[in-house]
Amino acid sequence: MNENEVKVTEELTKVRVIKFKVPYTFECTDYKEIDLSGLDNLTTDDLLQAETLYLRTGGTSINPETTILYSMILAHIASDKPLEFFGKLPAKEAMKIKREVYSFFYTRA
Repeated sequence: MNENEVKVTEELTKVRVIKFKVPYTFECTDYKEIDLSGLDNLTTDDLLQAETLYLRTGGTSINPETTILYSMILAHIASDKPLEFFGKLPAKEAMKIKREVYSFFYTRA
């Protein structure tokens, strides 16, 4: 990896860190941010796992990547946080995560 590739990778990692407006408490731990840089390492198997979970939990959109549910499932896989972590997030924080996941698929790096 050359120097420019390292800089791009470092910048993507910073971009994929979602900072919370107010610390979020989950299982007695306060979180100020969530690191979604794992999105860059997702595999097809991860996407298939996310799709299976999405369908099992009642997801029905023909474009699941546009839904909050699918975004939270991928954030769960990318961050290694339990899916339950995302269920009680304030709505605005969930939307930040959704935007990051959506942009991962549709924005060129």
